[in-house]
Amino acid sequence: MDVENRNEKYSREDLESFVNGIISASKSMRYIHSRSQKTLQEIDNPYYVVNLHGSLPLFDVLTIVDQDIDVDRAVYFPGSSRIQNSSDILRYCFENFLWEKQYETDKTSPLFSIDEVVGGHSVERVVNAYNSAIRRIATQNLRGTERRKRDIEEVSFDLKQQFPLYIFGIRDLARFRNRIKNRENMNKRYLELSNPRNENRVIYEFPVKKIITMDDPDFELIEFKHPTSSGWKPSSGYYPKIDSLKFSHYYMDLLHDIARIVGVNPETVDPSRARIRTHCERYSKKPAYN
Repeated sequence: MDVENRNEKYSREDLESFVNGIISASKSMRYIHSRSQKTLQEIDNPYYVVNLHGSLPLFDVLTIVDQDIDVDRAVYFPGSSRIQNSSDILRYCFENFLWEKQYETDKTSPLFSIDEVVGGHSVERVVNAYNSAIRRIATQNLRGTERRKRDIEEVSFDLKQQFPLYIFGIRDLARFRNRIKNRENMNKRYLELSNPRNENRVIYEFPVKKIITMDDPDFELIEFKHPTSSGWKPSSGYYPKIDSLKFSHYYMDLLHDIARIVGVNPETVDPSRARIRTHCERYSKKPAYN
């Protein structure tokens, strides 16, 4: 099939590069999980943290190229920079999710997140939200005990061991080169966390010629009810609510093209949206213990 003639939004070369990048991310996820199984006594299947907007299309593609991905282990966070107070919201999401899950299992459950990378700022926001949430939960766990504040670091470390975060960044090379050309530096924190020489590395990069789904209205899947204002309540925080979920024919054509490339029947492609609305509202609420 000549993909370039079928859809004017991307060439065959763009599509193959995009798919290969996500296939490489999938292989890295498998490697990290298998490595953990060899070093840890009790390890569970990973959770997939899907940040709305940008991560959702990437996760859809991931589930096509890797049919073993358990979509029931996906958790959807409204982490978009398009909504007000997005950093606080993302921290709330991690707090609520990890607070809930720490009592459900004593196994190690990795958190895998696939995300877009241009300058690294959105990925840094995810890491900061995760780290801040871990410390807040550790502080809460110590309340009512005789342990001192310095023990927060120890409890935080244990939580990170139980729920280690790994981010698989799909880097858009065209946009990255443009940033270098304009002398815009990559986020320094991102560079530190993605450095292969860093023993505490949490970000793994996978370059592609073009992130096809990025910043194209025809590939946008979510519309929020309160994107810029009016949703903030001082007593309880900001509750992002999804106004609509949509699938354009351009988007479904893209998923079908990807299925054909990797040898999957396009008719079986059915992106799951069952829990997006409930997760969005459930996890973005201000934690009950605050």
